[in-house]
Amino acid sequence: PVADSVGVLYSMGGMSSNKRFFQRSMNPFMRDHFREFFGFLKIYEKTPDMGSRVDVLDYSLVESANKAGQFFLHDWQRPLLKAALEIKDTDPLKVLAPGRGYHSQYEKSIHFGHKTNLHEVLAQYTMMELKYSKMESYARSNSMTEEIQIIQASRKKLFQAAKTLLAEKTVALERALTETPEKFPSSQEWQFFLSYYRVSPMKYKDFESYAASKDANNVVLIRADQGASRYLGFISNALFRELIDKLPLNETLKSYMNKLDSALAPNASKAQKDFLDSSLIYKSLKGRITDLPRMISNLNRVLQMSKYDTRGMAKEFERVYIEHYLHSVNDPFKTGISFSTNTSIYIRSKQLDPAGDADASTSKDIIPFTFDADNARVYFVRFPKDIVAINEASKYFRQYEVLKSNIALPFGIVDSFSTDFFNSDGVVPTDKVELKKMTDFESTFTTINVSEK
Repeated sequence: PVADSVGVLYSMGGMSSNKRFFQRSMNPFMRDHFREFFGFLKIYEKTPDMGSRVDVLDYSLVESANKAGQFFLHDWQRPLLKAALEIKDTDPLKVLAPGRGYHSQYEKSIHFGHKTNLHEVLAQYTMMELKYSKMESYARSNSMTEEIQIIQASRKKLFQAAKTLLAEKTVALERALTETPEKFPSSQEWQFFLSYYRVSPMKYKDFESYAASKDANNVVLIRADQGASRYLGFISNALFRELIDKLPLNETLKSYMNKLDSALAPNASKAQKDFLDSSLIYKSLKGRITDLPRMISNLNRVLQMSKYDTRGMAKEFERVYIEHYLHSVNDPFKTGISFSTNTSIYIRSKQLDPAGDADASTSKDIIPFTFDADNARVYFVRFPKDIVAINEASKYFRQYEVLKSNIALPFGIVDSFSTDFFNSDGVVPTDKVELKKMTDFESTFTTINVSEK
């Protein structure tokens, strides 16, 4: 058995290539491992009694590592760390995408030669810095001196690559936003990006300065949530359910929420609608929470389900990788709290100004991943790197998801942005021609054409 957290290393570290179906070759360890394995299969095919001479090792070897989401290398795997984590590329764009295939939107852009942008570059760098830092910690805890040096050199390359792609464009963008904000379709989108840039490692002049700073052990992540999180922090669905289950009247609460959710369904009966009309709780919240039906529906799913509704009970399912996959497909019984390194996913697409409709033109958009236009915020939260985990199981390339288990206290919040911040743009385009003109102007500062690099 191979630990889940080690499996992702196999696809990293090969030399960049321009083949039709892949942009990076296998790293030496993976290549030799494949050759050895298929060589064994050829022998096995010609040796009828080979199966009786193969020892099958028990899952318990990696059980504790998988359950905790930790690295675990068998002795024969130790060379993998060195082969996977040495970045040999010199092209900044390829340095930031050191794996085969793609797991993020940035890596997909590099793979296919598409355009990328400042959002994606900063998100990718922050994710890679977190990944390599955690691997360096593993190497240090196991006294792997040569691997430590290789990983540090790769982290420096990652920093320099991001700096090369971002530094000059960020200066130009900031100047343009100051001088001509009216030419941007969404100036606040890029003000938001710049705010995150200023709390990232990119604020340091070079890697040595960053590595010597107190920030080197931390990472600042992004999350959208309700305004109360400024004081209460953030909590996972699973922990919330655990706390509810300890209340004296928890079954009564679950039954009541289920009735509310059913009454909000399109095919609700008259009796269910009457129940909704008589609900004091629903009436008190209806005018205060913009998307109350969706909030009730999501809350009810958490209250009604069992964790085993979406997984088996065997010990092999008690592993972080399974938790991360279920989180990525929005399983209600999430054990993690979702954060990101990508500023763009918190931005609504710019809409045309509906001329003559004052109410529509002044209405507020709901911040993505929240329910209430008036009481939601996007947070920058600082965490020690060793208590968060990259969601390697996510299938959503734009999310750049990083998870914190169970609870995140509010003390790590370094900044937050209300709905008003994102709705404070000045000029709103009134037709598609004007929108395209503004978008084309904006792209000169924010887009990077991969094919030209």
